[in-house]
Amino acid sequence: MQRQARAGGADLALADAYHLVARGYGFASWPKLKRYVEDVTAPADYPRELGDATRAFLDAVRRGDGAAVRAALAANPSLARLRVLGDNRLEGITYAQDDPHRPAERDAGRSSAPLHHAAVNGHTDVAAALLDAGADVDAWGYDNNHDVSTPLLLAAWEGPLDVLRLLLARGADPNLRSRAGQSPLMTALEHKKHDHAAALLAAGAEPTVHEAAALGRVDRLASMLDDDPLLLEARELYRGATPVYFAACLDKPNAIALLAARGADLEARHVGEWTPLLAAAYYGAERAVNTLVVLGANVTARSLSGHWRVPAGATVLQLLCDRKTAPPADLVRRLIALGAAPTAYAADGRTAADIATARGHAQLAEILKSGD
Repeated sequence: MQRQARAGGADLALADAYHLVARGYGFASWPKLKRYVEDVTAPADYPRELGDATRAFLDAVRRGDGAAVRAALAANPSLARLRVLGDNRLEGITYAQDDPHRPAERDAGRSSAPLHHAAVNGHTDVAAALLDAGADVDAWGYDNNHDVSTPLLLAAWEGPLDVLRLLLARGADPNLRSRAGQSPLMTALEHKKHDHAAALLAAGAEPTVHEAAALGRVDRLASMLDDDPLLLEARELYRGATPVYFAACLDKPNAIALLAARGADLEARHVGEWTPLLAAAYYGAERAVNTLVVLGANVTARSLSGHWRVPAGATVLQLLCDRKTAPPADLVRRLIALGAAPTAYAADGRTAADIATARGHAQLAEILKSGD
């Protein structure tokens, strides 16, 4: 009855409104969303000046020298919970998001801990030493890609499987998201780290509707949508995308079909302004491209602005061709037959044929040039 009242536009009780806001951001309840906001906005506590012993300790952490780190911690266990101004490079500097080599303006609200550096760089022995000495396994630390994140999320992003397993074994919470809204599970899925994702799921990661779509778990998707139909168009925090976008990116045709059958908007753009079809083409998710085309997705869609080195005005054909492995010729011909323009120019002045030629896809370039 409560879901019917929501769908029918009836007045909401305050508790219902809180619930809707939380679910819209991918959280199971308002208390979980509230805890997340409180955690990531807590002020960092770090020393303004670092002494020689502390600098030597940080140098050992950056080198991945487990023995030196353990020796320093034996002399001063409090170093395990040290905060350093800046990002997880532990250099006392925050780098610009658009250029990882250019220092950004000083921001006293951003700091990181040694465990973040060990996690993202795969220094498993250093991570173990820090945890043995009392480091907070779920500490928040700044990363210029994911914003304020836990060590586990950074391990899911770029760390090896053994450091991720270590963090989980020491009690890391697999459901804590970054301040930008990314979860360790979605991070692993987007970076095709399937063993990392499996470890997170085994440790209790609870897939949201977006992650269920990315995993292709149609039974869970159906159950979640039955329970709360508003999740169909819920926007994930980090990408600002709906579930069908993630099913497209991760090449899950069955999830796309289920979402479409429930009425999902196949043209809903994410924060970078791609439709699910454009995203599937970018990631080379050919089964998803085929499924979306069969379901009537717009084959003439273009990217609206530059995103991830993709120029404004990029087409489905251009994104498909701009990969090491050429897409099937039959798929390209099918897209052309449905109206995809092989001679369209993107903002960088290139056509799909130009891109195919540059990638060494000679046969594909000829198909595109002939338009047949």
